[in-house]
Amino acid sequence: MPSNSRRERRRKKSTNPESTTQEPRWVIPLLLFLTSLASFILSSPTSDFSFLKRFWFDNKSYGTESNLRARRLANANAKRRMTLEEDSLSLSQNTYRMSSKRMMNIPKYVDKYHFDDCVGKTIEECQVIIDTVVQSMPETFNNQTTLHMSIRKMREQTDFSYYKVVLRTNTAGTKIYGIYDDGVVYYPWPWRVNGVDMEIGPWDCDEGGAMTPEECCSKIQQDVSYPDDNGNYIACFVEEPVGGPHNPERDDRAIVVTDGKGTVVRAPVAH
Repeated sequence: MPSNSRRERRRKKSTNPESTTQEPRWVIPLLLFLTSLASFILSSPTSDFSFLKRFWFDNKSYGTESNLRARRLANANAKRRMTLEEDSLSLSQNTYRMSSKRMMNIPKYVDKYHFDDCVGKTIEECQVIIDTVVQSMPETFNNQTTLHMSIRKMREQTDFSYYKVVLRTNTAGTKIYGIYDDGVVYYPWPWRVNGVDMEIGPWDCDEGGAMTPEECCSKIQQDVSYPDDNGNYIACFVEEPVGGPHNPERDDRAIVVTDGKGTVVRAPVAH
């Protein structure tokens, strides 16, 4: 019967192993090779394809427009910070060098004896120099054999009183003369606010006539009315020259100015 014959042929065809569809033999090895290669690339720390790791596994949407803008902004901010730090460092170093040079060249007491050979020496070496000079010139030093060394350390930015401006006055202590006798007052270091070093001063305290210490300090504090990063406001320290009512002369001493390491930075003066 034709219908039965057709059914029988279909049944035989479906059960014949040679008639089933088979995958090519190279597919499985290829898949295994690609899997191994991908695993090697993604696990290698020195791989040039490390961007693939970020692309597939970074949950920050690597490569999106917003992320790229954030990267550009971060890079720009980093460059600005670096430039600001370099400028601040340059300002700090230049200001310190200028202030140190200025402070070391304060006009001397020309009528007093200066021990120039002490500059650059230690305190002990300077004492030997002073004693040698004093003993060789007894008429100049009232027949003394030595002088007491009154040691004054030059102010440094790390000192507790760094925030004070020194107001040098006349001998009487009533008017501001400044270190150059021109009424100009200097602050030797940058004033740091919000991490930025700013140069402040100088201030002319002879404008319209020599000011009193109170007037000069008020002018300075009005100009710098904000605290620094340590919370300190600018303040003033009144300094009378030797010979004033609060700083009398003495014939048994030499005033010696040193740096923080104990090295003499100015010629000691006998007064």
